[in-house]
Amino acid sequence: MKLKGRAWKFGDNIDTDQIFPGAYL
Repeated sequence: MKLKGRAWKFGDNIDTDQIFPGAYL
């Protein structure tokens, strides 16, 4: 969940999926 929190900090509109494609899996 740490990655998710970091993604949120970056911004919901950011391409978090592309930044951590493998992390999400």
